[in-house]
Amino acid sequence: MASSNRCLYEVLGLTVNSLPEEIRSAYKKLALQCHPDKLLRSGLTPDQATAQFQELNFAYSVLSDPKQRAWYDSHRTRILFSDLDSFISSVLSLFFHFSHPAFPAFSGYSDYGNGFYKVYSDLFDKIHNNEINFVKKVGLGLEKVPDAPRMGNLQSPVKAVSEFYNYWRGFSTVMDFRWVKGKTALEREELKGEYNERVRKMAEFVRKRDKRVLDLLGMVNEHRKKIERERKQLEELEMEKKRKEYVCEVCGEKFQREKREQWRKRVQDVAEFGQSFVEEEEVREVQCWRCIKTTSAWDSFV
Repeated sequence: MASSNRCLYEVLGLTVNSLPEEIRSAYKKLALQCHPDKLLRSGLTPDQATAQFQELNFAYSVLSDPKQRAWYDSHRTRILFSDLDSFISSVLSLFFHFSHPAFPAFSGYSDYGNGFYKVYSDLFDKIHNNEINFVKKVGLGLEKVPDAPRMGNLQSPVKAVSEFYNYWRGFSTVMDFRWVKGKTALEREELKGEYNERVRKMAEFVRKRDKRVLDLLGMVNEHRKKIERERKQLEELEMEKKRKEYVCEVCGEKFQREKREQWRKRVQDVAEFGQSFVEEEEVREVQCWRCIKTTSAWDSFV
């Protein structure tokens, strides 16, 4: 059914910069498509068909007249947003989603009824639809509003979940709040920034309660703990290994604690062996018991 407050350019499928010949061409094409007889055959009721055809004729009558079009262009914003109390309320109501028990109540994590993914999917859809409705009302192209990823459900892949929250955590509205009366351009820009921040915080608020995210974070944290445990075990093994190692005083080779007594005995034997030749000023070579290298017994113990 025709809207009572649609942008006249939208009715004709045009933009505010359309040329007069484009307006005429669009009207002729739509007049054939929207004739009440054809609309009745498409399933509309007589009242709906008549209202849609009248809306088309009214749009053309205004936009085809240069003076009426100029007046409409200068008053279009006020006309389009004159009945947007509910729209503004939907923007301001985002405040209530940040505190319990005012935020939408959900039961479980289903995507139907009062489930988490149904309740919050509807909320983000509403925000996105507000963006679409705005560009339609002011005659901007729909390409101004990027497609919003769906929230999905518990079976959604990790990539889809990441794309959804990345979109909303970086949200930037196309609305310029021109319908808010008594505000300067700077104040409207501040309202726009405030609105963006509300939506982004809302996305973060929901993300922290999303079971998919919580489960994933739990897996990541568990993996990190496992890595940390393994790191500590390796450090402890390395320290234990170092505690068990000694250095041969003859050749500098490392050996384990269990060889310590053998080492002590061998050092004593080598020392006695070397000492027996001191008086004769002879230098003899001895073998390290561990590495089977030869060295000067006297030089090793001087």
